Amino acid sequence: LNKKIDFDITDIGGGLKDNAIPREAFVSIIIDDKNLSEVKTVIDDLKIVFNNEYNSTDPNIDIVLEEIETNKKVFSNNCKNKILFLLLNLPNGIQTMSADIEGLVQSSLNLGVVTREDDTLKFIFAVRSSVKTLKYLLKDKLESMANIVGAVYESTSEYPGWEYVVNSKLQKLFEETYETMYNKKIKIKAIHAGMECGIFAGQIEGIQLISFGPNMQDIHTPDEKLSISSTKNTWEYLLKVLEKFKNI
Repeated sequence: LNKKIDFDITDIGGGLKDNAIPREAFVSIIIDDKNLSEVKTVIDDLKIVFNNEYNSTDPNIDIVLEEIETNKKVFSNNCKNKILFLLLNLPNGIQTMSADIEGLVQSSLNLGVVTREDDTLKFIFAVRSSVKTLKYLLKDKLESMANIVGAVYESTSEYPGWEYVVNSKLQKLFEETYETMYNKKIKIKAIHAGMECGIFAGQIEGIQLISFGPNMQDIHTPDEKLSISSTKNTWEYLLKVLEKFKNI
């Protein structure tokens, strides 16, 4: 759109949590009435592009154009160009894959929230990696991009990575207990997610950790669901593990 017509941005935002992919986002712009048909054409073309690019993963993507009343000030043209530059160039999504475990994401980040507070626009990321140095590399990239446009970079918190330990005694106990209860082998997986286990692992040398829980769907969204039957099974599984725990 920026290549075709002149417009001003009055507001922009999206996302609710920094550790979740935003479900929706918006931008409020001011245009000359004579350019309305051009804007509609660009949006219709973008719908086709997005539905083609994300047909398998997000088949219901939509872009809605609607007229609104606003009395907000607009961003300067210089600021608008910086916003577009950042949205196009900030690293986002999967960055590195594990060389040791097939299919495991090693490092990623996501632009989870964009919010405007008075004259300040905030881009909020969650950066995660099982390798500490790669996490710092991603943070350096964000800081470098912020410096380029004259923005303020701030790192507010972080949690350490939790590296997978093959065949710990605790893991073996969970495997044996599961097989006894359900007469089938459990599947042990390493996943790419932020876990409190990483904090404990970073503070207590040699600690053995495992994470498990009930089945959940649409996590970190308003549609999040928890299986009651799976919660019951998980609780009974934990009690059986604790019965044998003293034998580790």
